Amino acid sequence: MNYGYYRKGPVELHASGGVGVSYTASGVAADFFLGNAFSFVRIAIFVTPTLHLTQRQTLQDGYAVGNPKGTLETVPTINRWKYGFALTFTFPVVGK
Repeated sequence: MNYGYYRKGPVELHASGGVGVSYTASGVAADFFLGNAFSFVRIAIFVTPTLHLTQRQTLQDGYAVGNPKGTLETVPTINRWKYGFALTFTFPVVGK
């Protein structure tokens, strides 16, 4: 989603955000995107650098795949927040 807050000629700045869903072996996780977007050519071409936040299930500290410790009844996992950077380019494929 974009909200335009500044315009000068054919260039406009937008607050940008979104929510996505990821499916993992442990269930469903929500992804969040936050950033600013720059649009050109009367809101036809968007360049959006964003911060990407998501929650992923990983093994607890001290555990690793292929390195069993004792007898476990359940897998020792923990949900951790991960972050990253995304740069997207959005443009029309078919003209009006």
